[in-house]
Amino acid sequence: MSLSALVRAELDRHDWDSLRCGCGGPAGHVPMMFEAIIEAGTPGDMAGYTLANHLDPRRAGR
Repeated sequence: MSLSALVRAELDRHDWDSLRCGCGGPAGHVPMMFEAIIEAGTPGDMAGYTLANHLDPRRAGR
């Protein structure tokens, strides 16, 4: 599955490096993780890519 133009536009509209990630660093790596998960053809293609501990809605805006 390829990334749609709408998904790309949504990912590109954020300044990810200015956001703090749940892992403690800047969130600049999060769009790449979304892309890897969305574009994966099999579960094995997503191995090593997870949003767990990266996205925490309870910390949004902090």
